[in-house]
Amino acid sequence: MKTPGTHPGRLALMATVAIALIAMLTLGVQTASQGVPGPPKPGTTCKTKGERLPGGFVCVKKKGKLVWAVTVDTSGSAPSASPQASAAGSATGVGSSGFTNAKGYGAWTPTSSNALFTSGSQPVGSQVSTSKATVGSIFLCRAMNGMGGASVVGPWIVGSRWYPGQKVKVDGARNLNGSVSGSVSGGRRVISGNGLPATSLAGEFPVSSSSEAYKYDRNPNSIQGYSLNVSVPALPRVASSPSCLDGGAIGYTTNGVAIYNALDGGGRDAAAHETLDKCWGHPERSGQYHFHTMSTCVGGGSATVNSPVWGFMLDGFPITGPWENGVMLKTADLDVCHGKVSTIILDGESVSMYHYVATEDYPYTAGCYRGSR
Repeated sequence: MKTPGTHPGRLALMATVAIALIAMLTLGVQTASQGVPGPPKPGTTCKTKGERLPGGFVCVKKKGKLVWAVTVDTSGSAPSASPQASAAGSATGVGSSGFTNAKGYGAWTPTSSNALFTSGSQPVGSQVSTSKATVGSIFLCRAMNGMGGASVVGPWIVGSRWYPGQKVKVDGARNLNGSVSGSVSGGRRVISGNGLPATSLAGEFPVSSSSEAYKYDRNPNSIQGYSLNVSVPALPRVASSPSCLDGGAIGYTTNGVAIYNALDGGGRDAAAHETLDKCWGHPERSGQYHFHTMSTCVGGGSATVNSPVWGFMLDGFPITGPWENGVMLKTADLDVCHGKVSTIILDGESVSMYHYVATEDYPYTAGCYRGSR
């Protein structure tokens, strides 16, 4: 005669599930839907000799087998610079030191081949959450309750879609003598400069009343230089869970320009609503020039050339353009933070690691932070 209670088979199944969950939490393994593997365990097998992962893991051959090894200190202290990071240059870099084409970074020289947002239409982005990260949405730390820059909806917005190729640009094409340098030291990547774009296509701000853009967005702010000195992890690590984005800068490009999230002060799709210059940038109230999307002034790759790294988020993970192996990636191809793991060129070396991807569709750059800060 059976006593009442849980069936022994069910107890065994529940115990197995519990053990698996504990193991996942211990190892920091992420779900497949997030597209981000957890850190490997040193000594476990790997596939490609020389492959690197964030946190200092490298695939090496030991006793005839390919296994993961740790090449840097992964304790709580700051990691030392990895071999590929050391190639970025000294701390006294001049000009674009560390962000050269030779190191695989995008050239900030506008050409027709760099153009994005030139045809077709995109949905106007509206997905925002202050509670969780989901694909195609922005995970904000707090709601943006300010005022949007554009006072009039432009004719390039039709219903729930917008037509980038029809969007009015702010007049002007100025060279503001922007400068930027990049270096790696003590496990930190330092981006410094004068905060001005290193291109010759900066627009005329404040927007002139004679400009067509003035009809829709009368941005009264002027572009101001400032002392840029930002330090991010050189060996970023995937966090156990995504973290939220604040307003303001969430990263910086390799030409010294701040990257903001996809929203304007009123919480609207900034790329769709706000008028921008020919590089898709503009200044905010303090004069900080910034991008809400990928800039058309950087080499964005093509069907035959993978997109280069063109910036770094504040968690240290790089961001590339959308082209990968002949395909232009879209938001649906990426994880909740708008990134993925693939092989990129970083500091002149080919590495397999997590990185953000800039796309033509919302949320454009990053939906949340994937790494520890």
